[in-house]
Amino acid sequence: MPLEKILAAIGLAIVLVVWLGTLLSPARRQRLGDGLRRGWRSLRTRGAARREAADAIERARRRPAATREGNVIRPRSFQRQRDDDPTLH
Repeated sequence: MPLEKILAAIGLAIVLVVWLGTLLSPARRQRLGDGLRRGWRSLRTRGAARREAADAIERARRRPAATREGNVIRPRSFQRQRDDDPTLH
Protein backbone atom coordinates (compact mmCIF):
# COMPACT_ATOMS: atom_id res chain seq x y z
CA MET A 1 0.00 0.00 0.00
CA PRO A 2 1.60 3.27 -1.06
CA LEU A 3 2.30 6.00 1.43
CA GLU A 4 -0.18 8.38 -0.24
CA LYS A 5 -3.08 6.01 0.39
CA ILE A 6 -2.11 5.58 4.05
CA LEU A 7 -1.88 9.34 4.56
CA ALA A 8 -5.21 9.82 2.76
CA ALA A 9 -6.87 7.25 5.04
CA ILE A 10 -5.46 8.95 8.15
CA GLY A 11 -6.65 12.33 6.87
CA LEU A 12 -10.12 10.97 6.16
CA ALA A 13 -10.32 9.45 9.64
CA ILE A 14 -9.37 12.79 11.23
CA VAL A 15 -11.98 14.65 9.15
CA LEU A 16 -14.67 12.13 10.10
CA VAL A 17 -13.82 12.37 13.81
CA VAL A 18 -13.98 16.17 13.71
CA TRP A 19 -17.21 16.08 11.74
CA LEU A 20 -18.81 13.64 14.20
CA GLY A 21 -17.59 15.85 17.04
CA THR A 22 -19.57 18.77 15.66
CA LEU A 23 -22.73 16.68 15.91
CA LEU A 24 -22.28 16.22 19.66
CA SER A 25 -23.37 18.73 22.24
CA PRO A 26 -20.59 20.66 24.03
CA ALA A 27 -21.12 18.69 27.26
CA ARG A 28 -20.83 15.35 25.46
CA ARG A 29 -17.78 16.57 23.54
CA GLN A 30 -16.18 17.54 26.85
CA ARG A 31 -16.95 14.14 28.39
CA LEU A 32 -15.59 12.34 25.33
CA GLY A 33 -12.42 14.42 25.40
CA ASP A 34 -11.97 13.84 29.13
CA GLY A 35 -12.44 10.10 28.69
CA LEU A 36 -9.91 9.96 25.87
CA ARG A 37 -7.39 11.96 27.93
CA ARG A 38 -7.89 9.67 30.94
CA GLY A 39 -7.41 6.61 28.76
CA TRP A 40 -4.26 8.02 27.17
CA ARG A 41 -2.84 8.98 30.58
CA SER A 42 -3.64 5.50 31.92
CA LEU A 43 -1.78 3.85 29.04
CA ARG A 44 1.25 6.10 29.53
CA THR A 45 1.46 5.62 33.31
CA ARG A 46 0.93 1.88 33.01
CA GLY A 47 3.86 1.63 30.60
CA ALA A 48 6.05 3.74 32.88
CA ALA A 49 5.11 1.61 35.89
CA ARG A 50 5.99 -1.57 33.99
CA ARG A 51 9.38 -0.15 33.00
CA GLU A 52 10.13 0.96 36.57
CA ALA A 53 9.12 -2.44 37.96
CA ALA A 54 11.30 -4.24 35.42
CA ASP A 55 14.24 -1.98 36.33
CA ALA A 56 13.75 -2.62 40.05
CA ILE A 57 13.58 -6.37 39.50
CA GLU A 58 16.74 -6.28 37.40
CA ARG A 59 18.60 -4.28 40.08
CA ALA A 60 17.48 -6.75 42.75
CA ARG A 61 18.69 -9.70 40.66
CA ARG A 62 22.12 -8.18 40.12
CA ARG A 63 22.85 -7.41 43.77
CA PRO A 64 22.55 -10.11 46.42
CA ALA A 65 20.84 -8.78 49.54
CA ALA A 66 22.53 -11.25 51.86
CA THR A 67 25.61 -13.42 52.22
CA ARG A 68 25.41 -17.15 52.83
CA GLU A 69 27.65 -18.97 55.26
CA GLY A 70 26.64 -22.59 54.98
CA ASN A 71 22.94 -22.70 55.78
CA VAL A 72 23.01 -19.30 57.55
CA ILE A 73 21.80 -16.28 55.61
CA ARG A 74 23.08 -12.93 56.92
CA PRO A 75 21.42 -9.81 55.48
CA ARG A 76 23.76 -6.90 54.81
CA SER A 77 21.74 -4.70 57.14
CA PHE A 78 22.81 -6.93 60.06
CA GLN A 79 26.54 -6.62 59.37
CA ARG A 80 28.42 -4.26 61.66
CA GLN A 81 29.92 -1.15 60.16
CA ARG A 82 32.73 -0.80 62.74
CA ASP A 83 34.16 -3.22 65.31
CA ASP A 84 33.54 -0.87 68.26
CA ASP A 85 29.85 -0.39 67.39
CA PRO A 86 27.70 -2.52 69.76
CA THR A 87 24.54 -2.27 67.65
CA LEU A 88 23.57 -4.78 65.00
CA HIS A 89 23.01 -2.27 62.22
